[in-house]
Amino acid sequence: MSDRLEGRALELLREPNFANLATVNPDGSILAVVLWVDADAGGLVLVNGVEGRRWPANLRRSGQATVLVANRHNPHEYVSVVARLAGDQTTGAAKHFETLGRKYRGADAPQAPPGMQRVKFTLAPIRVRLYKG
Repeated sequence: MSDRLEGRALELLREPNFANLATVNPDGSILAVVLWVDADAGGLVLVNGVEGRRWPANLRRSGQATVLVANRHNPHEYVSVVARLAGDQTTGAAKHFETLGRKYRGADAPQAPPGMQRVKFTLAPIRVRLYKG
């Protein structure tokens, strides 16, 4: 267990593997969503959402989330990252979404629909655990 996202754990986030992001609803229940993920050079987790959806509101309220990313070729290899909210910005969020789209879909990368406000979240790892199955 570590508090840094590095090595193979970092690679799993940089590869086009889907992430499960879990947040806590106001009633204490867990909300888990599947989304695109990336990591920056400093080992921070980067995710992108849409204003008005539940998970961004949960993330802002609690200030933390758990991100689980499994290897798309071997789902028994995965990384679990418990993280705190370190950044929340709309500036550049649509561009970030397009970058994620190219990572996951190549030339068919989607653009954010008009009228939809994208938001980019930066998450700082608190606890990182790599599982190799």
